Amino acid sequence: MSNKKQMTKFGFIVSSLGAAIGLGAIWGLPGYINKNGGFYFFLIYIFAMLIVGVPLLIFEFNLGNLRRKSVINIFEKESVCFSKFVGWFQATLMIIIPIYYAVLVGYTVISIGIEFSPALISNVNCNIFNSQILQHGGFGITNNGGFQWIVFLAFLFVVLLVGLVLLFGIKGIEKLNKFFMPLLFLIILILAIYILTVPGSSQGLATLFLVENLEKLKQSQTWSSVFSLAFFTTSLGMGIMMRFAGVLVHKTKIILQKLIY
Repeated sequence: MSNKKQMTKFGFIVSSLGAAIGLGAIWGLPGYINKNGGFYFFLIYIFAMLIVGVPLLIFEFNLGNLRRKSVINIFEKESVCFSKFVGWFQATLMIIIPIYYAVLVGYTVISIGIEFSPALISNVNCNIFNSQILQHGGFGITNNGGFQWIVFLAFLFVVLLVGLVLLFGIKGIEKLNKFFMPLLFLIILILAIYILTVPGSSQGLATLFLVENLEKLKQSQTWSSVFSLAFFTTSLGMGIMMRFAGVLVHKTKIILQKLIY
């Protein structure tokens, strides 16, 4: 495989993090922690990651790096029919999920535009997204079935931007993640520090350690949420990690494997 079609180890790490760290980790995990046992839910989430998430990640990384095939053909040594079925299922997921995320990123683009429009914010005395973006009667709504052209334009912008990155292939994905992943961690750090300075934050954090939260660990739904979240926050079973490992330098020792062995 030529160097143009190979990803560096650092590029692989940030790209894998980019695939795994999204709504599940940043938005979903805090919500699950709040509803399903506080700090104790977080502890069993770490447990689920150690016994399920990490081993399956190592499996996907090594399988992808050794066989270096598309997700449709990667299991053909075991069974061609099984490989096709699982591969097309994963490929379908990789088509559907980006459409969903493109809309959400489009909402983010709209939000950034609103933040840089002080006149617009001053004219709306309530939640702009609920009253003006998501609901009928807001700006951008037409009479044709409630078509929201602002959201559509934002979605189209995101799709074209992603297409532009993909024109540069693996190197385009790698360079973009090298810039945006450190930026994401910086933003999260700033937000975490800010939240800790908000009045009442200490009382809010204290609720995570209430003894009453242990009762929620007796519910089967809590454990189901833990393991489903462990899959979602690591992008397991979607073929993404196998594909990233497949363009890494052949027979590279994966960092997770080094930590265990």
